[in-house]
Amino acid sequence: SGASLTGVNAVNTGRKNMLINGDLSVWQRANSFSSGVNRYIADRWWQWGYPGVITRQTGVDDHNAMRVQHSDTTSSGFSAVNTTLETKNSIAARGKKVTFSVYLKKGSAFEGNLEVNIRARTDAEGVALSGTLTTWNSGNIVSSVSTSSWTRITLTSSIVVPAGTLALGVDINHTGTNTSDANNYFEFSKAQLEISETATDFEHRSYGEEVA
Repeated sequence: SGASLTGVNAVNTGRKNMLINGDLSVWQRANSFSSGVNRYIADRWWQWGYPGVITRQTGVDDHNAMRVQHSDTTSSGFSAVNTTLETKNSIAARGKKVTFSVYLKKGSAFEGNLEVNIRARTDAEGVALSGTLTTWNSGNIVSSVSTSSWTRITLTSSIVVPAGTLALGVDINHTGTNTSDANNYFEFSKAQLEISETATDFEHRSYGEEVA
């Protein structure tokens, strides 16, 4: 039916960015969230770790951005966000390499490490943070990220996505921090996951298409 066709992943309809709401244009719950954790924030994005404050910001080239401000003083805490594709949206990547690209910026009081991950989950269709995972990690990229300008970070899977992948996701982690300073944050904008061994230009979709 037409309804089922509109639910198929963008890759299957000629689009290259597999992420839904990768440009952070859709915030149907709210544009800001007070200190909290383990919740959906901007559409399709999940926040976990230790408490953090989430706000909508202006990002690269007037695209949207998300600010994740760590707001917990527990030693060696972390604040992180993830987005996961359902099985029907992950199938196209099986047996292929994928590349995650995202623009990042950090606050003037940023403390700790920053990393990005691609994760393929093979045991269940669920958030790609637990279960049986194949993970590709960028390592600590904090020295590459500026407080004054946007830096594009890219990560390519070193092997192909497993044939049995049921959920494919990406996440951004701020680890090893324990200050609730309002400027202890990272921001990200223009997140893209594509079936490719190199990052290509960000693909913009209209608000209407993204919501659909």
